[in-house]
Amino acid sequence: MKKQKLTISTIIAILILITTGCGLKSDNFTTEEFLNCKSDINCFSQRAKTCKKTKFLHIHSEEPEETPGVITNLKTNYEITGLENNKCNFFHGMMVIEINATEEGKQFIMTSEGKTKTEVENELKTRNEDFYNSTQIGATLHCKAKSGDDIIDHINKIFKGEQKISITNEKTTYGDNITCIEKY
Repeated sequence: MKKQKLTISTIIAILILITTGCGLKSDNFTTEEFLNCKSDINCFSQRAKTCKKTKFLHIHSEEPEETPGVITNLKTNYEITGLENNKCNFFHGMMVIEINATEEGKQFIMTSEGKTKTEVENELKTRNEDFYNSTQIGATLHCKAKSGDDIIDHINKIFKGEQKISITNEKTTYGDNITCIEKY
């Protein structure tokens, strides 16, 4: 009898842990229903195919040939909130631009613009602060896509400069498959 009580107690404890959200965790795991893929595009793509609740941080880095060592990072948040009326709903969050320079990049700027290393570092800091301050923090595009695959296609096209964008009043349309409205 004592053995049976222990088993029932163990089962009850496991049920409590499961229903309160406690349990085994991985780097990408947040809750049973919602997954934070961080910057893992493969994780996000798999979840997007079936429009499962998912969060993703897309980081697009570019180092133009004309400015070696100067790297521009564009960070964009995406969050799929699920299906509604046969549309995959998602938030397209704030874009943050950062400019960073390697030692080679700083040297390039110093040589080409005749500045000291301190002047270059201060200019980078000021530009990054200006980018951050000019971003409408809190502004989010609430979007509807025909499918989760359209979201992945959108992410790929927008950073290649291939996405068609149409803006009218408060509505933004990406290609033929995604419509968004801006909310704060």
